Amino acid sequence: MEQLPDDVKELLEQIVGTKLEEFSVSLHDPNIKGSGHLGEFFFVSLEDRLGEKKHEFAVKRSLACESDKFQKLIDNAYTNEIYFYSSLVMAYREMEQKFSAQTFDKLSIFHGADDKRTMLVFNNLKLSGFKTHPKPIPLDKAHYDLVFKTYGRFHALSFALRHLYPEKYAAARDSFKNAFESSGLQTSAGFKEEMSKWIGPSPQLREVLGDILEQRSRKSYFYEGEYEMLVHGDCWSNNIMFSYDETNNVKDIRLIDFQLCRVGTPVFDLSYCFYSGASKALLSQLNYFLDVYHRSLSQSLKQFGLSSEVVYPMSVLKEEWKKYCKFGFFSAVTLWKLKLAPDEEAPDLTLPEDQVLDKFSSDNFVTEEYLQVVSDLVEHLNENNFV
Repeated sequence: MEQLPDDVKELLEQIVGTKLEEFSVSLHDPNIKGSGHLGEFFFVSLEDRLGEKKHEFAVKRSLACESDKFQKLIDNAYTNEIYFYSSLVMAYREMEQKFSAQTFDKLSIFHGADDKRTMLVFNNLKLSGFKTHPKPIPLDKAHYDLVFKTYGRFHALSFALRHLYPEKYAAARDSFKNAFESSGLQTSAGFKEEMSKWIGPSPQLREVLGDILEQRSRKSYFYEGEYEMLVHGDCWSNNIMFSYDETNNVKDIRLIDFQLCRVGTPVFDLSYCFYSGASKALLSQLNYFLDVYHRSLSQSLKQFGLSSEVVYPMSVLKEEWKKYCKFGFFSAVTLWKLKLAPDEEAPDLTLPEDQVLDKFSSDNFVTEEYLQVVSDLVEHLNENNFV
C-alpha cells in the first residue's frame, strides 16, 4: 500500500483536526490482504514538518468480498466493533466512575470511525511494547493466568451493566449483530452442513473426531440460559496482545478485535481462547484456570456491590462449561488450521465462497501436527465427560 486511501485520509484529518498536508505521512506493516482476516490492517505515522508533533495510528479497514455471505459477515462485524467502542465502552466507563471502580484499561484506545462504518482507527499498541503471541506456539501458564484474570474483569462489566442498568444492557444486546445468524448455523441441519464444509473431507480428521461430529448442534453456538452477558467473541491468540518485562516475562495484556461481540456465556470466550491455544499439559489444568477466572470475576463484581454467588456462581460456570465448551472446541478445530499454516496459505475471504471453502477444507491444512492437536482436544473432552 503506497498511497494513503482517500477515505483513510479523510478520517485521519477529522481525528487530528487539520489537513494531512501539514504532515509527512508513512504507511507500514500491512497485513496480507484477505489472509484469514476480515479486513486490511496497517499503521500510519504522521509527523509535522518541524518534527515537533507526531501521531501514530493503527487503521482497520473492511474488505469488499465476492461472496454475499462473507460480505454480510464483514459488514456486521464492523458495525459491531464500532458500536462496542463508541457506545458500550462508554457505558462501562460511566458505570466505573459512578461506583469508583478500577478502570478496565486492557483495550485499545479508540480514536474514531468513518460514517460508512467500514473503518476504525486506534492507537498503535506495538509502540507500547505489545505484540501477539506466535500463532503456532501454544500459550504457557503465565499467559493464561493473565488471560483468565483479564476476562474475569472484562466479563464483570457486562454482568454489572445487566444487573445495575438493564435498559442500557438491553440496548447494547439488541445492537450487536450475531455473525452466526448470518451463516448456515440457524438450524441444527445448517450447523452440521456448515461445519462439515470447514472441517473438510479428510478421513484422518473425521476418524479422530469420531462421534463428536455427529453430536454437533446449534446449541453449541447460541446461549440459552439465565446468565447471559456480552462476550468478546473472537478471542484466539491473534486478538490478544501481550507486553513483556526485560526478562521476557509477560506483564500486561490488551484485548483487541470486538467484531464478533454478542450475547452469550463466559464459556464462549474462555473455551474459545483456551482450546485454540493451550498445550495438552495445560488442558489438564482447566479447573485451575476456571478458579483464576472466577476469583477475578468475584473481585471485580464486588466493586459494583454485586456478588458472584448471585450473578454467576462457580457451580454455574462449571455446568455451562460442560454444555457450551463445544463452541470453543469447534472454533479451535478451525483455528488451529490457520495457526499452524503459513500466512500465505490462509484463505482470502475476498474470493467467492466456494473458493474460500475449497482452500480451507483441503487436506493441505491437515498435517500430523494439526491432527495431534485435535486428538488432544478430543481426549480432553472425553476424559472430562464434556461430550
